Amino acid sequence: MVLPDVIQLIERHADQLTAELIADLKSNPRTSFLHNRSTEDLEQRAHRIYSHLGRWLAEDDPAEIENLYGEAARRLHAADVPLSEVVYVLILIKRHVWDFLKRNLLVDSISDLYQLEEMGVHLSKLFDEAIYVGVKAYEAVRPSWKDPQLM
Repeated sequence: MVLPDVIQLIERHADQLTAELIADLKSNPRTSFLHNRSTEDLEQRAHRIYSHLGRWLAEDDPAEIENLYGEAARRLHAADVPLSEVVYVLILIKRHVWDFLKRNLLVDSISDLYQLEEMGVHLSKLFDEAIYVGVKAYEAVRPSWKDPQLM
């Protein structure tokens, strides 16, 4: 198992990963706001993430992550999606990738196990950054408010 092979595996199975994620989003109690959202819209956005995930993992381009996840957070804010659900969607995307890898990769050696662990580290780093960027962008478009205690 080589890291580029893992990346290609994720991208080749973007349809499967998307279907599994959408089923989870539509039934998970932590994403109840999204239960009535357009399945087609959610599928397009999820597929875009999964089909480009390998490139983002390989290139580690913070500017692209900031643009993509910042724009997504602003769009979700405009749609009144609660911030907790925005964050949980990113957590679910990462979990679905990780679960998919554990189900589909054969670990035949210590080297394979090490590479799988490295993939987990890269995946966590990417999604930690996506969560931070998303929350930051979401907060930036939040209407300003004043603490009533300070008035």
